Amino acid sequence: MSKKLYASLASLVVIGAFAVVPAAQAAKWYVNGTELKEGIPKKVVSWGTLTLTSAAGAITCSNYDGATIENKGGVAVDKVTVFQPVECSSPACPAVVTVEPEKLPWASEVFEKEAVLRDKYLGVNVRVKCFIPGGETFLNVVFSGEQYPSLKNGTSALKPSSQEFEGEASGSLASEVGPGTTTGKDKQLGYNEQETITVK
Repeated sequence: MSKKLYASLASLVVIGAFAVVPAAQAAKWYVNGTELKEGIPKKVVSWGTLTLTSAAGAITCSNYDGATIENKGGVAVDKVTVFQPVECSSPACPAVVTVEPEKLPWASEVFEKEAVLRDKYLGVNVRVKCFIPGGETFLNVVFSGEQYPSLKNGTSALKPSSQEFEGEASGSLASEVGPGTTTGKDKQLGYNEQETITVK
């Protein structure tokens, strides 16, 4: 066999090998184990405790959130429409501390990074205040940017799925006092019947 013919056959074998490798599949949302139909939004709720840490100190709040999930264009996407931090506290604040969302809704898309599924939120904006009601304001700062918590699938309403914020691994938010990172976990269920929401 000539060298030229051998090289041609070798190239065909390599091309053929790549042709049979399956393409990576985009993540999809599932409701009670059944894939959510393309283009049909589903309301979900989430709750948990998150801590935002920056040069201004650590601020911890309980959170109640509302969102819609959807399989759109072959990709799992979602949109946060309600973000309600309550019972916020901070050792660095000598008075009342609040965290308020701005520029809702926040859109996101599920992606895979180092074999971990993450929900990438774009345009996150929260205003942090430390103040005496009717008096002095000690802090009034906006934190903004992207965050991408990891997604952990649950098995039932008693053991729901969650989004886990892992500090810098989940992104940081920029502000005039420097970057802020988030730690903590939000659990998630379907809004109407507490359905189990998973992604894979």
